[in-house]
Amino acid sequence: MIRRLSIFTLVFLAVCSLSAQMISFDRKETVGSVKTALLKLKLSREYLFMIPGAGKPIRKLETMDLVLLTEIKVEKVNQKGQPVSLLLTPSVSGGTLNGRRVDSAPLKGRKIRAELEKFPCTFTTLDGKPLPDDAVVFLSALFRQQQNISYSDILGKVKKFQPGGKWLPNTAPILKSLADRKLPLNKTNLKAQAMFENKFKVEGIECAAVVLNLSSVGTHAYDFQAKTRLILPVKSEDGGIVRLAREGVEVVDRKSVSGDIAAAGSSLRIMTKEQLEVTYVLPKKSSSRKNPLKFF
Repeated sequence: MIRRLSIFTLVFLAVCSLSAQMISFDRKETVGSVKTALLKLKLSREYLFMIPGAGKPIRKLETMDLVLLTEIKVEKVNQKGQPVSLLLTPSVSGGTLNGRRVDSAPLKGRKIRAELEKFPCTFTTLDGKPLPDDAVVFLSALFRQQQNISYSDILGKVKKFQPGGKWLPNTAPILKSLADRKLPLNKTNLKAQAMFENKFKVEGIECAAVVLNLSSVGTHAYDFQAKTRLILPVKSEDGGIVRLAREGVEVVDRKSVSGDIAAAGSSLRIMTKEQLEVTYVLPKKSSSRKNPLKFF
């Protein structure tokens, strides 16, 4: 009887150790690493400029619907291991900017260095030929300033995986980022939750999905809601994030502080809707998979 209990205990502990698998969010990039990425962006931004007594507000709408398939080589990382200098080699690009079709010719096959450490980001070709303005706008929408913040700062360095498991992320880096944009929020004005979804295989690599939900609460002149879904390998040695999908809505109200009497009391409302997807092409671990980049 004692022997049976001992065996049962060992089996129970083994099962518990498997179910309590730890997942690290500390996935630093390595200088010299090369990946192929598919990026998709849908964005609409509406500006409403309201002047007292002027009747209807002045409305301006910007739209983007972009897609890019490119090789990415990391040339420099910051202290957090986030890439701040990339060498891009686009192979496929397309979409529309404000309803106008994007010309893919200026990007295809060229070597383009993207410097993301400072704002505005810069994009220069290795052949010395300048990029057209539309190409710079295209790349600037997809590759933005890389702040000195990592997902491990927000989600924690290591978490125990459990399907449906929830925890409170660290909101301090997010609040600082908003303050840098002159959008100061208190901790009580930010609702945040992180949650593990499930595990599945991508190109033979075991991966886990985690969702980060953020939204403003009880704010004045600023409102936002954002959802980010990350897919990353369970084992750190299998690499960094496989796929990122983010969607969000943001509304910002600005009051004029101009001394111009004509502009006194005027205000600007900016409403932004965004959907961004970044998918990295993984090397196959198993030849049995016939449908690459299929996520469940």
